[in-house]
Amino acid sequence: MNRTSKRKADIDLPLVFESSDHFFNLSQELLCLCSSEGLIKRVNPAWQNLLGYTEKELLESNFFELLQSSDVEVFKQVLLSPGKDFPLVRDMRLRNRSGYYRMISWNISRSSEERLVYLSGNIFIPEKEPEKPVPDGEIYFRSLIENSLDVKSILDEEGVFQYVSPSVFKMLGYKPGELIGKNLIRYTHPEDITRLIKIFSKVVKTPESTSSVEFRVRDKDSKWHNIESMMRNMLHNTSVRGVVVNSRDITQRKDAENTIHTLLSISKKLNSTLNVDLLIDALVEEAMKLTDSESGCSGLKTAEGMVCKKFFLNGLAQDFEYCWTPGAGIAGKLILNKKPYITNNAAKDHNILTEIRDRFAIKSGAFVSILNSQGEVIGFLSVYNKKSDNVFTEADKEKLVALSQLASTAIQNAIAYQKIQTAEFQLKNSREQLRRLSAHTQSAREEERTRISREIHDELGQALTGLKMDLSWLDKKLQSEGQQTETVSEKINAMYSLINETIKSVRKISSELRPGVLDYLGIAAAIEWQAQEFQHRTGITCRIISMPKELELDQNFSTALFRIFQETLTNIARHASASLIEIRLMHEAGNITLVIKDNGRGITEEEILNTKSFGLLGMRERAYLLGGEFTIKGKQGMGTTVTVTIPVGNLKDKGGAL
Repeated sequence: MNRTSKRKADIDLPLVFESSDHFFNLSQELLCLCSSEGLIKRVNPAWQNLLGYTEKELLESNFFELLQSSDVEVFKQVLLSPGKDFPLVRDMRLRNRSGYYRMISWNISRSSEERLVYLSGNIFIPEKEPEKPVPDGEIYFRSLIENSLDVKSILDEEGVFQYVSPSVFKMLGYKPGELIGKNLIRYTHPEDITRLIKIFSKVVKTPESTSSVEFRVRDKDSKWHNIESMMRNMLHNTSVRGVVVNSRDITQRKDAENTIHTLLSISKKLNSTLNVDLLIDALVEEAMKLTDSESGCSGLKTAEGMVCKKFFLNGLAQDFEYCWTPGAGIAGKLILNKKPYITNNAAKDHNILTEIRDRFAIKSGAFVSILNSQGEVIGFLSVYNKKSDNVFTEADKEKLVALSQLASTAIQNAIAYQKIQTAEFQLKNSREQLRRLSAHTQSAREEERTRISREIHDELGQALTGLKMDLSWLDKKLQSEGQQTETVSEKINAMYSLINETIKSVRKISSELRPGVLDYLGIAAAIEWQAQEFQHRTGITCRIISMPKELELDQNFSTALFRIFQETLTNIARHASASLIEIRLMHEAGNITLVIKDNGRGITEEEILNTKSFGLLGMRERAYLLGGEFTIKGKQGMGTTVTVTIPVGNLKDKGGAL
């Protein structure tokens, strides 16, 4: 009869199936991944150990075909359950390779897409096999009991042993006679006594009732074993007169489950940091806990070898920078052979370097390489000196291998992240250097233009003015003496015209290099003057909408704003096909804002993002170097708006805006 178990799954099955092969193969429970149609896709070795099936046989089978017919419908109903009900626990009978059905408690989960089903099974009710003729019944059943791996026992209603099968010696180290007349509670873990008494009392109250229970029992060496027992009340049976108990040692299974839980928890912890050094520290600490070790260290492979920075001893980290070159010491050998290594006699193990063994009093150790997804060595992990003078076992090695696989993913992610961080820092630093160079270049260029402008104005301008004055004196002198002929007069007039044109050219060149109005009258007057000059030269109407009457602005700020204004007007003349430009210069809330809007075709997004547009790039950089912002927006057929905002603090604005 099928029953719905009230126990809840405590393992995240999808995580177990998606974890490393070590997790999967380590489990003593029946693990199965199948499709919603029952097609078996993956199983673990426990199937062959517990039910006799090989992996190949199962991968060619359907899960529905293995179920007892009465349980097929139960499984179908499970698959129809809504996603919120998962994980579920169901008891269903499955056929073993010998053809007999075993009752198994299944933890069942389903993928979010509802295409895959995850099952974890635990045999806890041995079903009776078909009865066969029993030759010499008493001898037959005695031989079954005495050769069974499970311990068979009979307890009275107080829980006192009346009978114990010989297999108890192999399981717990006691001879049956040592337990007869003793109460089970005497050997039960203190934390489990209350629960065990409650379940046992319930069984005793009802004839023929059965119940299963898991609890811990102390063996003869005072070590605790996890036991799973099935109890049946046969006190009323005159041939038995007791509670029949079938007990199985599930310590290995429990250890495997605990290891899986621990490794999954460690995985989350390791993947929660992207700092390689912190990750390595956490890895060593968790490895020491997992293997119950006193000390440990870990490191990464470099061009020189395996490099370690710290050694952990009794929970405390010590600075320990050491490099094992390829082939030197066990860590160095891991670079070459990648194979896990255990030593329980470090004093006689020549693979351990003497200086390290003596410095940290190493007696035993376990070592594993950390491999990336391509199977290449990227580091190592080692633990030393098992506590309570225990030795390292194959189980410890398997735990470290599984842990190293988890660490590999976390380490690779952290290294990749740090490389990205470094690249971003270098890129940012490079940009800052380029901006400083750009600022220096612009400043040097402005200084040079100012110098040349002044020299042209002062030197060449004055020379031309002096030449014009001399020519005027010569003209008057010749006229007064009556020596000026018509030819000479024409020549003098031509020279006047040439000098005047040259003076105009000198003034224009000087003004374009550095307009004097910017230095003497300020940014507002300079923008108005430049707008008039542009309108006169291009015929495009320039309208001043808002302009402070007087604005005292630092030379660097005024120069940047003026050059951006000049470049914007140049771009409008070249590309915009505009007939009107509106100009606003405002001083508000500690910011100077310059807005230039035209009624042209409108700049496109492609043109704004064009990396070859050095004019836009130059304007943006000028604003950025002063801590400001430069934006440009265009709408097709409705013009373009350029906005420059530069923080300038508290400036004197005399007279407001026009």
